[in-house]
Amino acid sequence: PDWHCAFDMDAEAAVVARKKILDMIATERIASAGYHMPFPSVGYVEKQGSGYRWVPVSYQFDV
Repeated sequence: PDWHCAFDMDAEAAVVARKKILDMIATERIASAGYHMPFPSVGYVEKQGSGYRWVPVSYQFDV
């Protein structure tokens, strides 16, 4: 969450916002979806050390 890119109009505010959102979804175990994540792109964020890690949702495809 400490990085920023050219699309961040206010780099420091973007870092603060990312940390706040990641902390909230990790603490409250809120399922989230990411556009650039591999299928099924739904999972959870967990705190890991001083950062976070992505934990994909397990799924079963039944026909």
